[in-house]
Amino acid sequence: MGQRSEIYVAVEQDDGKKKMTARYFSWNYAERMISRVAYTSKWLRTRVKDGCPIPKEDLVSIMETNFDMVDIVRSERIESHAYNFCKLHLPLDNGLNDGRAFIFISKNGDIKYCFTENHSLKPLDCNGYMLFDTESCYPEYQWKNRDYKYSDKMKRCRRNIKWLKENAKVMTQEELDNYIKSTYVV
Repeated sequence: MGQRSEIYVAVEQDDGKKKMTARYFSWNYAERMISRVAYTSKWLRTRVKDGCPIPKEDLVSIMETNFDMVDIVRSERIESHAYNFCKLHLPLDNGLNDGRAFIFISKNGDIKYCFTENHSLKPLDCNGYMLFDTESCYPEYQWKNRDYKYSDKMKRCRRNIKWLKENAKVMTQEELDNYIKSTYVV
């Protein structure tokens, strides 16, 4: 079944409503998830700060593209599209094995994000996510292995983590709870 994960992106509109794009990925894990969150956040911030629209199709394309690995992984829409609004439904046992990512961008371009484990909705920063997601890997591929973490292979991942630390804030538990309970425009 591959590495299964979900990414949720909420964009605050000028009228204060929040627009949701939620995607299920079947091959998105560890440094790939970090890469997608970093590049999606960069793209969103640039669009918002430049006053450009954010077409859903373009956002989905950005989310599906892994600019570090130079590949595209098709994803599936998971937000309800039967109505013009949706509430998130996040079962803890959803068959995921590489967690979830949540991104929120305000109408001013401020970014908040977090990751969660498969069976928990507790916010994790990048380091916490990498520790969780590589825990069951072979020892040479675990984030706690210094040789792996500081290898040339992981240089891009560390750059993405640095960018997120410098340009975004990790959601608090209260912010994540509000994110999950909000009503969104789709």
